[in-house]
Amino acid sequence: MRGQRIKSALAVGSICLFAAGCGQSTDQAVLINDAAESTEPVTGETDTSQTDTETVLQETETAMRGNKISEQSFDVELAPLGKVSFSSYAPAEKQGDVIFTIEQQGTEIAELEGMESDNRRKNDQFYAVEAVSFPDYDGDGAADIITICSYQPENDDKFLEARIYKGNASGQFTLEKELSKETNAALTEMTVDSVKQFIGAVDTANSGSSSKSMEGWQQAYIDHIRTHTADEGQEYDLIYLDADDVPEVVEIGNCEAAGCRILNFYNGRIQETQLGRLYFTYIEKENLLCNSEGLMGYYYDNVYSIKDGVLTLIGNGEYWFASEMGDALDENGEPLYEYSWNGTKVSKEEYEQDLRAIYDTDKAKEGYQWDEAYSTEKIIEVLEGMK
Repeated sequence: MRGQRIKSALAVGSICLFAAGCGQSTDQAVLINDAAESTEPVTGETDTSQTDTETVLQETETAMRGNKISEQSFDVELAPLGKVSFSSYAPAEKQGDVIFTIEQQGTEIAELEGMESDNRRKNDQFYAVEAVSFPDYDGDGAADIITICSYQPENDDKFLEARIYKGNASGQFTLEKELSKETNAALTEMTVDSVKQFIGAVDTANSGSSSKSMEGWQQAYIDHIRTHTADEGQEYDLIYLDADDVPEVVEIGNCEAAGCRILNFYNGRIQETQLGRLYFTYIEKENLLCNSEGLMGYYYDNVYSIKDGVLTLIGNGEYWFASEMGDALDENGEPLYEYSWNGTKVSKEEYEQDLRAIYDTDKAKEGYQWDEAYSTEKIIEVLEGMK
């Protein structure tokens, strides 16, 4: 069963659409009601007529998007993105499908994935966007999106189809296609509330108990890793940089030029810091990390600390060959270097004193171990199992 069939009674029924505009609750259920049950509009919503099919399906020769569906396009606040504009566009071609976009400060930042890979319906014609809602259905602090659209097959009744888009701590939305299909097959009454109830039942069945749900930081890391991993051979490690019990994730570059990235969780979002090349150390639970690297006669020690959730540079040391070719040697036959700390030229002894003043190298631990690094699949498994 593709979705809920709309029986002939719909011809005398009324459709209550999500009320566009600022100040509306973003977790407002949008219902399809029978006129016999109530002729009053739902409080806080605007009762509008069905979108004219000819207008919705207006075709153009040059674009996939047709007219903007104004009654299903509105300004909302979505965690963690903040204020955005959500827009619904009717398809420009007869067999095209609806397009949903998100804009922020006048720039389109996302076009949500469609149910079909080419965003065309093979046997069904798009009819209308019946409902849109933005609940945080999984309680991870990031807004999710539920849409319900109606379609008209040839020689058959219209039917309703729900889409479930999961939001993450980076402000990205992923179509849960299999969950959407499962929802559409299972529900006989298609409303935003019934979709949310069904999702909750599926989550409880999968976890065995809602008490086993993951913390926000676990889900945020997992979502980030799933959406940002491009290299199948990517490896990860965990460190405890600051004093709390939430680890930081080390994304280990697959070559020196790629370097390492440090992921830390703060205020519901993942923060990323790119390090130079691959080598760094850290002082566990003391909120200090030193990226010590260099190449071809130029080297540096960059000391970082997490401040207001951001891994921030608090000290920068640099040293380089005293002669262009590195052939100026000291009394031990080693190359001579010139040194600077935070932009001020210093002696070698002063450089070492300045570094140790903020970073005790005797306490430092290696940033990761190659033979103990986790694959993408393994780091997700480890994060899921953490308490």
